[in-house]
Amino acid sequence: MISRRKLYIFFALSFSEGGAVMTSELVSAKLLAPYFGSSLYVWASILAVTLGGLAIGYFAGGHLASHASSLKLLMCFALGSALYMTALPQLSWIAYRFSEHLPFVASVVGSSFVLIFPPVCMMGALSPMIIGRVTGGEAREASRTGEVFAVSTVGGIAFTLFSGFYSIPHWGLQIAIILSAIPLLLIPLMFFIFRRKFYPMLFSILFLGVFFSLSGRSDRSNLYTAEGLMGKIEVRDLNGNPFGNSKCQRTRVLFTDNIIQTAIDLGTGSSCLDYTKVILENLKKLPEYPKNALCLGLGGGILSSELQECGVQVTAVEMDPRMMEIAKRYFHLNSKVTLICDDARNALRKLDQKFDLIVIDLFSAEVTPWHVLTLESFAAMEKLLSPRGNIVINTYGNLSSESGRGNAILLKTLLQEGFYISICYSGLRNAEDYRNLEIFAGKAPIPRQFTNQIDEEIPSMEGVSINSDLHPTIEFENAKAIWNRRKAFLMAMRQMHSG
Repeated sequence: MISRRKLYIFFALSFSEGGAVMTSELVSAKLLAPYFGSSLYVWASILAVTLGGLAIGYFAGGHLASHASSLKLLMCFALGSALYMTALPQLSWIAYRFSEHLPFVASVVGSSFVLIFPPVCMMGALSPMIIGRVTGGEAREASRTGEVFAVSTVGGIAFTLFSGFYSIPHWGLQIAIILSAIPLLLIPLMFFIFRRKFYPMLFSILFLGVFFSLSGRSDRSNLYTAEGLMGKIEVRDLNGNPFGNSKCQRTRVLFTDNIIQTAIDLGTGSSCLDYTKVILENLKKLPEYPKNALCLGLGGGILSSELQECGVQVTAVEMDPRMMEIAKRYFHLNSKVTLICDDARNALRKLDQKFDLIVIDLFSAEVTPWHVLTLESFAAMEKLLSPRGNIVINTYGNLSSESGRGNAILLKTLLQEGFYISICYSGLRNAEDYRNLEIFAGKAPIPRQFTNQIDEEIPSMEGVSINSDLHPTIEFENAKAIWNRRKAFLMAMRQMHSG
């Protein structure tokens, strides 16, 4: 019969394991985002590898539970998984290097495997091994089994909520993973110390010292680096031009998960990204120039600042408070821009004033939030528009074949809501992966003399669904465009550095 003190220790270990599994899953997806983005491919890979690791761990742990040295093995697995967890931020680039030469999907799966499979497999073995220690005979076996899995699940829920809503947004990935690993680390270390086995503690100190010495290895040249709710944000000054704009030679760039969000010429302070210029030029061709604007998405704040400087009173909605500080500190955000820290869709429900212009520029790395592009969301925007107001959407450059199905859904959704539409491009017209589309939508007919207008490329709407809150299809259909966009950006950056 196991003592109550030992039972509580095993329950604490089970709780820590459940929490550590979920935190590892959340953090691993964020760590892979700078290399592969945060698309469905990444989350599908992380989920599949996590479940595979747990399944193999459960199987192995069940067979090891009756081993003579099962208690020492249990503590070794707990210690090993905790150490591997704490090194995840430093191991992410190793995982990428391990698989970067493979095709994209294979590279994502391979990196996920290297990053998360080892610790999750070891943690999966803990539950059946703990059950083997706490069951006190056949009569109590089912009860103890249920208790162990229940405690582990509660740990998973608690750590998921804490990591997802507090530690990751406020302190970043490194602190979040350390906080989740500490309980899993301390219990086995105390076990070995009480048994006067000091080699595990010395190995742990050496292991952690080596990997923490690698922290910040790639960030020292950045003006700003932070990890949090919306991904890894970096601000860098570059000698080079990955943007196709020959006038920008010395640039300041805002990256989210290694994808360019904002870029300015350090000499003039003007944008190096063509889409802002296309939007500003075409606003002048509207029947009525907007007096005020709602910008959903701030980024570095260049478009908001330039609109403000053109006499438009701007209200900008941004969910990530870091972006607001970055826009002010590094990209000279116009002080007259009104800032709202909120989710774009939630802000639409709260605002009650009318706007002549609503700009949707919500790229987070290479992904746009589907919930702001639904029929119901456009209906909410329509209520906020003045009678001759317009919506402008900055989106992927794809319109043809499979990679353009997401934009076809977007266009059909706008038409369903009763908007007139006109499509312009920025970047390279004939290279869909290297351009953006600026979709102008209004309740009144749109002028036909816009700069870079390409309405003739509007795809067929046959067989295309509407993106709605209850039937969100646009993110899945944009998967190919998301994939192509990330590859194009990374290739451009490599060419710039190699040149």
